[in-house]
Amino acid sequence: MIVDDGRLSFNSREHVTQVETGRVVELTSTKPVGQTFYSGDWNGHSTFSIRLDAASLSTTSTISVVVYPSPARGPIALKRTLTGPFASQDLTFDIYAGGVYNYQYYYELTTDSTEPIGILASIADEYTGGQAYIDSVAQPFDLVFDAEFSSPAYWDGERPSDATIDEIANHYKDNPTVLGYNIIDEPSSTMYSQIKATSDRLKLNDPDSINFVNLFPNYADPHYQLGTMWYHTGENISSTITLGQTFKTRPNETFIDYISLYLDHTTWNIDEYLTLSLWDSPAKHTLIADSTIGGADGKTWISIPLNVAVSEDTTYYWELTHNGGGDNKIENVIRSANGHDWFSDGTGYINGGAIDADFYYAVNQSIIGRAYEDYVNQYVALNPDVLAFDHYPFQYNGQNNPYYFENLEIIRRQALLSDVNFWSYIQSVSITNSLRLPTESEMRYQAYTNLAYGAKGLIYFTYETPPFSGFNNGLILPGGAKNVSYTWAKNLNAEVLNLGSALLSLTSKDVYHTGDLPSATKELPSSYFWQPSGSGPVMPMIVSRFENADGREYVMVVNKDMQNAYSQSFSLSTLPNSLKEVSKATGLETAAAYNNVTGILSADFAPGEGRLYVLDEESAAAELKTTITGDSPVQAGNKFTVRVGLSGVTERVYAQDIKLDYDPAVMEFVSATSLNQGIKVVRTIKEPVGKLRLLIASEGAGHGITGNKEVVELTFKAKATTLPASGVISISSATLGDAGGNETEAASSSISMLVIAGSAGTIAGDINHDGKVSVGDLSIVAANYGKNSSSPDWEQVKQADLNKDGKIDIEDLAAVARRISE
Repeated sequence: MIVDDGRLSFNSREHVTQVETGRVVELTSTKPVGQTFYSGDWNGHSTFSIRLDAASLSTTSTISVVVYPSPARGPIALKRTLTGPFASQDLTFDIYAGGVYNYQYYYELTTDSTEPIGILASIADEYTGGQAYIDSVAQPFDLVFDAEFSSPAYWDGERPSDATIDEIANHYKDNPTVLGYNIIDEPSSTMYSQIKATSDRLKLNDPDSINFVNLFPNYADPHYQLGTMWYHTGENISSTITLGQTFKTRPNETFIDYISLYLDHTTWNIDEYLTLSLWDSPAKHTLIADSTIGGADGKTWISIPLNVAVSEDTTYYWELTHNGGGDNKIENVIRSANGHDWFSDGTGYINGGAIDADFYYAVNQSIIGRAYEDYVNQYVALNPDVLAFDHYPFQYNGQNNPYYFENLEIIRRQALLSDVNFWSYIQSVSITNSLRLPTESEMRYQAYTNLAYGAKGLIYFTYETPPFSGFNNGLILPGGAKNVSYTWAKNLNAEVLNLGSALLSLTSKDVYHTGDLPSATKELPSSYFWQPSGSGPVMPMIVSRFENADGREYVMVVNKDMQNAYSQSFSLSTLPNSLKEVSKATGLETAAAYNNVTGILSADFAPGEGRLYVLDEESAAAELKTTITGDSPVQAGNKFTVRVGLSGVTERVYAQDIKLDYDPAVMEFVSATSLNQGIKVVRTIKEPVGKLRLLIASEGAGHGITGNKEVVELTFKAKATTLPASGVISISSATLGDAGGNETEAASSSISMLVIAGSAGTIAGDINHDGKVSVGDLSIVAANYGKNSSSPDWEQVKQADLNKDGKIDIEDLAAVARRISE
């Protein structure tokens, strides 16, 4: 579990207390007891304590504190519960929630006990800022209480003290169920350096912990929430003023292509030049690389190329100098205000002297300064244990947030650049006038779209329905009953858990979309090896590719339609020898409906469902060529067939122009017939004799040819001959066309057909041995119809069993009849 200790989120500021005793008031399930008091100058609540009568310590009942805006109650702000028996008379409830300055709150105690529980109180009215209440009626005395008020950590400019952090880490570090610590939810970027300091301090005592921070989504306000527009100023650069910054390369960052800076391009004249130099340190012992650029390009966020190898996780110093020209000044090279760190592993410099601020920069990224990706980029620069964010796409008005996938694109990109796993929240609650309750397929969709982008962790918002106004229908309802969505989440969790052993080892390589193309996403290229196929409606989908450490390839496909199921086929141009699905029921690799000859995969997808496939032993790139097959020898005077096809087709073929040669002295052409529905022989050109030209076309996008496929059957008739003769049928050229009108040539092929002389007794169907197949032969079959290998005269009549199946029947009659008609 992730520990959510309120002391990491709130800094204690003041205790409001009332300690006088002398009275015991009775708390029961039908008689609540409360107290009003003022929050003073602080906007956070940390703890609230009351004192039990010693006689009530042994109770096994629950005691809850409910926070209301006033004794008239109204919406519940929050609720906390403790369960007896109790070891101490002083009961402390962890509140840890934001509040309002100088506001009179009402805290009410409730219980499930029908027997009275004694709560200590004063004899008289001792606390001037409030009073006690019994069953909502004001009393002339006060409860014994201690209300600790606080300010939200980081937002107040301070992080928790080292002593507090050490106390927390030492308390939890030996608990085997603790995975890590929740430091803060949705911080401003101005807090990052203090968050880093808190994380480092936690790891000093608990080095194996995961320190968790959840970032804002991309629809957060950049000023009031992201903080990327806070506490900044600018410095002018001239030939007498240099600006610089120390920074540390990230893990696995071994090359710097360019560094981007933020400045006022309107003050940069075309004849002014800037040089960016990369040094080993501010002492500038070793120059590693430099680059000079001139003239404003109209961009505030400029990129200066360096193209140099560096060492990972190493501190360097970049310095910007002005080479004169223009008005000898470029204004507003952006930096943080004094005392505000943007980057924890470096600091800014002016004329070689360190300043208590950072310049705005990015390495190997052309991101827009102060926009959402910059907010994420600054966070991953801290080298966090995990990158987490929440984006709740299902809005109360029935619409879906159009920037959901743009958020995923940014998170995926930054996670890959920083080699850090990302976790995401799944929407599982409704909020009045904000979020709607997702359906089962919508919840499934959000889980699998996150997994397709490479998410390694999923968290539900929320598990329990918060006891706050506007929150409805969490997985656990108020009172503890399971919502129907609990079962949805339970089933979904089981699937994800079974896929987890594979997914956790994978690195995201590609993510593509079909159908509607959301903002900032990439359309599935027509040249990509994995393509939808089939004649039915094409499912709108995500196709994402992964690899594990050994280079083994995985593909996840997600149905983006949250209302409709699909039966979808796919064509894999790489023709992997093996394709299996990772079972969501067992986690094992199981057989999929895949044909490794054609490269066709078929699967059914529920609304929002994803499937994970693993590919192995990809076939070597096959040569694009024609094929021609048939049975030889054939008898003179008989018809025979050969089949013409294509092999190694990686781009869908929709039209073919095939030219053939054959030996007219040995055979004559009869006909050409398509072997596939949706593919037609549009024209057959038979002149001159000995040559053929076939024009073949597909009937629509669903009938393109890929992989290996036989296309047409050609019928020839062997000419009469007294001696065996060979004749060659060869494909002299084959021009293929794709959907874009591009033409390619397939390699030629040929087959040699041996024609055997048709002497008496050797012609199939010539039962009476007169050198021809005629009605006389048909009459012999008819006269012996029904006989079989058990008949006493079988040796005399078995020549009428033309197909050699041990009986004379309709198939033999039909065989003779066909030969008569030839």
